[in-house]
Amino acid sequence: MTAPAAARTHASPNRRMWNRFQRNRLGVWSLRFFIAMLVVSAFAEVLSNDKPLVARYDGELFFPIVHNDPEVRFGGDFHTPTDWSDPFIAEQFARPGNWMLRAPNRHSAAVTSFRILLSRRRFLIRTARNGRIRSMAY
Repeated sequence: MTAPAAARTHASPNRRMWNRFQRNRLGVWSLRFFIAMLVVSAFAEVLSNDKPLVARYDGELFFPIVHNDPEVRFGGDFHTPTDWSDPFIAEQFARPGNWMLRAPNRHSAAVTSFRILLSRRRFLIRTARNGRIRSMAY
């Protein structure tokens, strides 16, 4: 018996199963895709967040994604956690020397955007006045 034939006959059942799976190209690509999606979903909070990843204000570095400081720290009036979509806060960080590094998607699942809700409500009212209801995909 040759060496490769002997190696094939003495492979463990798990190894034989893995070798059989690797011959299935669609299965291998599906596994790669599944692992890629798992990695992306693990970093979903970093990719889609309404808070900046890193901010610099008056020479100090802040990491709002880890700890959200109160608004008074950035010149605001409130002792509540900073609302990063507030125009006043955006104005404070637009000053020279201040900056923030935002996530690629500046929306979070925990925050409701009333502007989007109002536009959907207007759409419903407009379609109801026309006398026909259309299917809506959000």
